[in-house]
Amino acid sequence: MPSRIVRQRDLEFQLFEVLDVESLRKRARFSQHSRETMLAAIDTAVSIAEEKFAPHNQKADAHEPTFDGDRIRLIPEVKEALDAYIAAGFDGTYSIRGSKIFISGGDHDLAENVHLVLAKIPSAPPGVKGISLFIVPKYRVRADGSLAFGHVVVAWMWLRQAFAAARALENAASADADFHRGKLAACRYFFRWELPRIGPQLALLDSLDSTCLEAQPDWL
Repeated sequence: MPSRIVRQRDLEFQLFEVLDVESLRKRARFSQHSRETMLAAIDTAVSIAEEKFAPHNQKADAHEPTFDGDRIRLIPEVKEALDAYIAAGFDGTYSIRGSKIFISGGDHDLAENVHLVLAKIPSAPPGVKGISLFIVPKYRVRADGSLAFGHVVVAWMWLRQAFAAARALENAASADADFHRGKLAACRYFFRWELPRIGPQLALLDSLDSTCLEAQPDWL
């Protein structure tokens, strides 16, 4: 039965004839795939789109996302559709580094501790064509389930490096003495200059300041 949301032939034309996605099989990461496995992934995506996303399109338009002063609220069908998408295995993983300046989605009903960010992978083409959308945690989660700010995690990493450098310097004949002294100096710098900065950030988050939320588009 033909899909009601996408024309399969047009999709195959764009993928296999225009974009030549089969050429990806020359790369080790995609060598185990074939045209059949690619089409199977597309079939799964189409099924999820038809069964989970399309049915609530009209309802989502009629009940737009709202902000209750704490988080963004959406109709429950959106999260159900996203959960189905994730369960199907369509999320890859990357190690994202950097600082997020603007909060596009903020806290929402789709998932806990999740924000959307724009970033580039090292092999991305220049300009806007190389920008991708990633799902990242708002806070890093420790093994015991508790949350930690990025600076705290980095501080712990520097502390571990400092301990290792200090042990190495106990050997006076170490050929890498300057290297290890540099590690200790960098650790001291981070603890004295960078780590204290999270205090005001924590206070600002706790205050739930609404300055940015109250700004109107016409003001800018």
